[in-house]
Amino acid sequence: MVTFNVNADAGSFAPDRFRLVFDKSGLPQIVPTNSGIRLVPNPIKDQEVNMQFDKVGKGLYTLRLVNQEGQQVLRQTIDYDGIAPNKRITLNKKLPTGIYHLQLLSSKENYNKTFLMQ
Repeated sequence: MVTFNVNADAGSFAPDRFRLVFDKSGLPQIVPTNSGIRLVPNPIKDQEVNMQFDKVGKGLYTLRLVNQEGQQVLRQTIDYDGIAPNKRITLNKKLPTGIYHLQLLSSKENYNKTFLMQ
């Protein structure tokens, strides 16, 4: 925490006394629209989904499912080899019918899809 007091020093009340600096180096890469993931089938039945990859980089990804209330209902790790175009995901938790948001996250790339669970 930084304490700050206005006093007789002109710099303490100058309109340009603060400066915000944003560093983009820690942010995930913005993924071009011609790459990403696709969920098949959608709607999902039987707790299994085929995730199709299009120009997705190799790496460890965190798969998160978030319900309509914004609550994380599932989290698992996916080790993607960067080569296979498809990966079958078995959801290890029975989820009620509804709309969910799937997030596939890594330190470099993020992908988001919305799907219906039946």
